[in-house]
Amino acid sequence: MGYTEKNLTDGERIVYRTKKHWFAYAKAMLLFFVGVAVCAFALCSEAVRPFLGTALYCGYAVMIASFLWFVAIWLDVQMSEFVLTNKRVIMKSGLVHPRITEMQLNCSGALRYVDGLFGNVLGFGTIVVSAQGGSSAYDYVTDIERFQQEVNKLSKNDKK
Repeated sequence: MGYTEKNLTDGERIVYRTKKHWFAYAKAMLLFFVGVAVCAFALCSEAVRPFLGTALYCGYAVMIASFLWFVAIWLDVQMSEFVLTNKRVIMKSGLVHPRITEMQLNCSGALRYVDGLFGNVLGFGTIVVSAQGGSSAYDYVTDIERFQQEVNKLSKNDKK
């Protein structure tokens, strides 16, 4: 049972739930392949032979750092919740210092949806929550268009 289920109010039910997209791992995976490339270059290049040990250690260090980054992202993905109920929008991201945003549906105009080139093609985007105190962005949200449609549909029903 997640954060949302523990904090539902009387008569509140989950209408739509989504999660973070797999593309959240892309930067960590790219960094891992850079480490592999550094190791491969060190082993195959004659110019690096005098510094082979150092070059290999650098490549290994990059691969280890990217693996740790991947694990941190995995934990964040597992702990993230993007939920729409019949009364609220609830978003939670993070493990050690979770960011939690809860917003009544009648305030959903403070939500902005952004998807770039990759997001548009692969089906993810960013939800930006604006409030008087500032704004908060939730990246790599899967199927952001459907999330937006569901919020709009419930907001219209709420106004009736």
